[in-house]
Amino acid sequence: MANILEKAAKGNPKAIDALLEQTAGKAEVLAALLGGQAKPAKLAAQITEDLLLSLKNGSADASQHPLDLLLGTAVDTSRTQTERSNSKAFFTGNLEEAAEMAELPAAGVYSGDAVKGIGCLAKAMQALTPAQRFAAVLTLLGQPAAKTGKLLSMTEGTVKALWNQALPLITAELEKQKKSNYSIDIPQAGQLKEMVFKAMETAVPTKACDQAGRAAAEGFVVPVN
Repeated sequence: MANILEKAAKGNPKAIDALLEQTAGKAEVLAALLGGQAKPAKLAAQITEDLLLSLKNGSADASQHPLDLLLGTAVDTSRTQTERSNSKAFFTGNLEEAAEMAELPAAGVYSGDAVKGIGCLAKAMQALTPAQRFAAVLTLLGQPAAKTGKLLSMTEGTVKALWNQALPLITAELEKQKKSNYSIDIPQAGQLKEMVFKAMETAVPTKACDQAGRAAAEGFVVPVN
């Protein structure tokens, strides 16, 4: 049976619908974590649009698993958005200045079904440099350091070093959140992977993200007679 990406790449409407159903909510989770954003729908919509565009123009490997394509697209799109900020602060972890330059809140309420349960982690990710954050997210998603290194254009050793730097910073930020709001259920370091996996499995995209994905698919679908 042909891969769903192969069918979607040919403009099959059912395959495109199935692909969006599989990836839209997950794109929002990835956007929240990779971008450290309180409202990730805009970045998630761009990730979804870039994923469909890569299939349409043939630059994507349609034989791979849809989630592998989603992860690679999410990394590339998030890196591009980060680089466009042109803010030195964004690369050093200065939260207030970086948030202002990137038009992101330094703190805030994390809403939407897709980021429910990982809001505290997404907020903690703001304390990391982009390199630390990307390495941390991919590690929490269970990606081997070697594969993460290829995605981020760095060595396996660098990925491991960045993760070792990131984990204590994430833990410290989670502890700060717990002290300021005792009602928040802050996960322990050992529970982080489980929390991310659960969020990916149960993610439901916000209406805005879903609509953006559907809009990106328009003009790509080949009518079926």
